[in-house]
Amino acid sequence: MTKFPDTPEQVVILEAVKKSRDNLLIQALAGAAKTSTLVRIAETVRGTPILSIAFNKRIADEMAERLPSHCSARTL
Repeated sequence: MTKFPDTPEQVVILEAVKKSRDNLLIQALAGAAKTSTLVRIAETVRGTPILSIAFNKRIADEMAERLPSHCSARTL
């Protein structure tokens, strides 16, 4: 998959992930690179177990394929 540079919004999100231990809520419309942003977050917090929850199996399977090994993807 082609690697695109982070958008300004992704840069802000990744900085928040690095600087805070708080939960984050990220709202985005369809096609706004939510999955790519979640993958970038997972790459940023290596070593921390992450659970990605999706609403259907197809999306959970895609997330499992794209996320690093310290992450798991399941359906809700």
